[in-house]
Amino acid sequence: MGFSCTSEEEVAAREQSSIDLKNITIDFSNVRAFKELLLFDYEDASDISKKMNSSLVTLIMDSKDVIKENEKVSDIFINISISNGKAVITEITQANANTKKIIASIKLDDTTGDYQQRTAPYEDYMWSCPGGYEFIGGCSNLGGSEEMEGCIGSYAASYYSANLSGIGDCASVMVHVGTFSTQVCGATC
Repeated sequence: MGFSCTSEEEVAAREQSSIDLKNITIDFSNVRAFKELLLFDYEDASDISKKMNSSLVTLIMDSKDVIKENEKVSDIFINISISNGKAVITEITQANANTKKIIASIKLDDTTGDYQQRTAPYEDYMWSCPGGYEFIGGCSNLGGSEEMEGCIGSYAASYYSANLSGIGDCASVMVHVGTFSTQVCGATC
């Protein structure tokens, strides 16, 4: 599994360019701490919807590439926390549905602010949405990025407009990218 991180300064310098999951490197043999994977900053609730749609599509398309290139990975789960002017990836898990095994997983430690290797039973990821999350929508992975943006974008936009009205509001989104479909679940904090 290859994942690498960029600092917040580099992210800001790229002016909201997308995060490419293929270029993120995490060495699980010697877990080291690193700071948050910032998707984007936002000014207000309307800004979230605009920036999240393209970010979700990029994450989904990159996840599809990882699944296509790595025969051990059939599913990728990505949790995104949206609060206090930032959308941050809080967890990335790669799993194999056939063997029912977690291939690799990292999670942001709220106490330290660092990512740590996560061990969780595969069963935690078997259900369509984890406890506390509601199903927002699902789309086929057989189309291209424009179809994905239209499908996921419409679900995400309606969820954000219903649940986020100001910069202090908080929500989490879980994206489950599988071989043939993508599901998005949401929860408020």
